[in-house]
Amino acid sequence: MSSLWHSLRPLVFQLDPERAHRWAIALGQQVHRTPWQQRWCQQQFGYSSDRLALNLWGLRFPNPLGLAAGFDKNGEALDAWPHFGFGFVEIGTITAEGQPGQPRPRLFRLVEDRAIVNRMGFNNAGARAIAQHLQTHPRRREFPSALILANPKTRP
Repeated sequence: MSSLWHSLRPLVFQLDPERAHRWAIALGQQVHRTPWQQRWCQQQFGYSSDRLALNLWGLRFPNPLGLAAGFDKNGEALDAWPHFGFGFVEIGTITAEGQPGQPRPRLFRLVEDRAIVNRMGFNNAGARAIAQHLQTHPRRREFPSALILANPKTRP
């Protein structure tokens, strides 16, 4: 897999960071719709072991690797992330009303430090829209134990 990333990295790094992020979400949506891509991602990134499973707060986590809040803020590619090896997904931060977040540019690469500065703010569709999306989202058959967590922004 590292050879694939080394081939793609120069192309990805020519893109605006926020555009690359949107493409990653679109890739997740595509993987969800395509069974052969799901199998390929599971072969490349998936790992299953009962030793990694966790039971915390009455919830079963298939493994401790999670996709942090801020990446898939609106839960647009929920079914894809388990194919990439994630045991849970945290969406959000979700605000009461949808908002655009900070003005652009707001996402910066620090290539030499292998880091990203994220000043996106809380851009999201809003609590009602995301709740509606989750309520109408088809239940996953392949990954019934992959958890979806929401990170709400509460008022002070």
